[in-house]
Amino acid sequence: MLLSFVVPAYNAQDTIDACLASICASPSADFEVVCVDDGSTDGTVRLLDEWATRDPRVRVAHRANGGVSAARNAGIAMAQGDYLGFVDADDRMLPGGTDAMLATCASAAADVITFGAQAAPAAAASGWLTRHIAGASRPPEHFTADQVLGEGASPFVWAHAVRRTVVTERGARFDETLSLGEDLAFLTACMARSSLVASVPDVVYEYRLERPGSLMAQSDRGSATQLGRHVDVVRSVYDDWASLGIDRQWASQLANWAIRYVVYAILRDRTEARAQQSIRVRDLWRRHGVAELSRSFPLAVRGVVRVIEAYGDDGRCCMPEAAVSRACLAWRLREYGVRDLVETALGREGTRSGSGR
Repeated sequence: MLLSFVVPAYNAQDTIDACLASICASPSADFEVVCVDDGSTDGTVRLLDEWATRDPRVRVAHRANGGVSAARNAGIAMAQGDYLGFVDADDRMLPGGTDAMLATCASAAADVITFGAQAAPAAAASGWLTRHIAGASRPPEHFTADQVLGEGASPFVWAHAVRRTVVTERGARFDETLSLGEDLAFLTACMARSSLVASVPDVVYEYRLERPGSLMAQSDRGSATQLGRHVDVVRSVYDDWASLGIDRQWASQLANWAIRYVVYAILRDRTEARAQQSIRVRDLWRRHGVAELSRSFPLAVRGVVRVIEAYGDDGRCCMPEAAVSRACLAWRLREYGVRDLVETALGREGTRSGSGR
């Protein structure tokens, strides 16, 4: 079997039929759909069982509620395909999307393949989201950190197909301790264990924005809670890459990604979260020797590392606030350019990604 779609479902009775119908519209017998009911309390259980009865390509497991990462890990353990694909129960495949993924998986030599997606409704999508799910054409190439940590990388697991042995034999898995950013942590684990990574322009997936839990609906977006959860993701990525012995090889890229993902937002915060999360990043970076390695980093990245190192255990920064601001501005100019500053000053979206602060 070529491809296994893993579909975690929790109280998805309003969307699961359309989701599975969109996948199973393909007549191919070379894929399966592994549905994991994550302790649903609505009609999801009945609907999944009906699908399994009428379509032999659909398999269902029922488990106690444990969260999306645990459900995906359970689905991976059941999967039999050469590649894994991931579909959320309130999203759907676009017409022809399943067949396009099958064709690419059959011909590609890559361990991880990135596909394109579209948001629905398109008008609700930010420019950042639209750019990052658009898809691109890159032939299979050896792994580099920029493929998954670069500013243009897609951080969404549903936009990828992953060779199953990358997970089952090389140790990648969803970090069940994360409550946000688990997609990105999983992709960094998969790509770091891959020989070849590719990207194709085929737009195969529809990501629904107007739903609980979506990027557009996060009530704590930009909050102190979200900052802490993003630091959890940074910790997960650093620790995983350290277990592979590659955290120092890609130290500069990791540090710059961490700044883009959350550290810049932390340093711009004006609440008590700034000191708390800065100390967490400081301790994490110390464990991985970032300050010592920063001599080879770009000057602007090195400047932010120095700011984080300036925090004491009492939560006070020994660097003047003006110096902190200059370091942040230098990094932002290097990362996004003057245009982003102008657009932000004019109240436009700008180009920044990360924690949303």
